[in-house]
Amino acid sequence: TIYSTTTSDVTCVFSSAGALVMDGINITKSGDTSNSDQSSFDGLNAAILSTSGSTINISNCIIFTNGTGSNGIFSTGSGTVINSKNVIVRCRADGAHGIDATRGGMIRAINLDVVTYGAHSGAISTDTGGGTVTVIGGIYRTHGAGSPGIMSTGAISVTGSVIVSSTTEAGAIDGSNSITLVDASLTGGDYGFKLYNSVGSGLSSPGTVTISGGSLSVTGSGAVFFVDGGNSNEGEFLVDGTTVK
Repeated sequence: TIYSTTTSDVTCVFSSAGALVMDGINITKSGDTSNSDQSSFDGLNAAILSTSGSTINISNCIIFTNGTGSNGIFSTGSGTVINSKNVIVRCRADGAHGIDATRGGMIRAINLDVVTYGAHSGAISTDTGGGTVTVIGGIYRTHGAGSPGIMSTGAISVTGSVIVSSTTEAGAIDGSNSITLVDASLTGGDYGFKLYNSVGSGLSSPGTVTISGGSLSVTGSGAVFFVDGGNSNEGEFLVDGTTVK
């Protein structure tokens, strides 16, 4: 079965306050977004979009997007959940994340193969209003400028996965949010982890990276751990039994 659209701002698969199960589906999305902020915050132009407390279960599927703002898997709103397993995601254009949760949405990802090619297109992301993303296994790669392997404005946990960013940091945190890694392999292009505060909100607690086991390396000349001190930012790195180079 193939779901496909070339129309701008139209989602291939959309669920609002419902339940949906997909297995063995090919999804192709092209057409550029008309509003990049709405794509980043609310999933406009995504391939798969779940909102308003919906639950989507997706397995053994292939997702291909080739439009600006065309995120692969997008969950937004409190109580909204996307469970994904054995899914291939390819996002070719700018502003197109692999998997993304916002406004309290949740994503669980098991053994995904995710690649993004555009600028500002993290493989694993949360955005406005935060979200919770739990990743187990799989491979996540980014190739575009400003596209971390992991971008957290919420709570992201990764266990046993491979994360590679060829041009920028392996992981980034904006504000007092978190990334937790267990037995994961991470490679950054210019930094390992970068923590910053884009809005100067007066943080009640620092951004936190917790790493247990696994490995972390940088192919470029940047630091493995970097905190941008602007906007009263702070950062905390808790590392145990990890190979760092």
